[in-house]
Amino acid sequence: MRRATHKYDGLKALLTKHPGPAAFMDFGTVEVLIGAPLPPAARKYPEWWANDHSPESKGRQCYAWLEAGWLVYRAFLNDELVCFKRGPSATRR
Repeated sequence: MRRATHKYDGLKALLTKHPGPAAFMDFGTVEVLIGAPLPPAARKYPEWWANDHSPESKGRQCYAWLEAGWLVYRAFLNDELVCFKRGPSATRR
């Protein structure tokens, strides 16, 4: 059975194909990939970019990068830039 499409699948697809050990992306690029503006929390709270996919986590966005095998290394909110690095699979936190 095929799973439903999620808002952040475009981000996941790009990271899955990215060849390097790190990926820098501005928030505008993320918005193009997801086809919508990022929520205000993404620009205000570093926690929005957390690598936490526990059931208690309210955000589903982290599944995109975790399932692609990446982690958010750092989000630079003032510069609207996020740095991803290759990391453990989504089964680890």
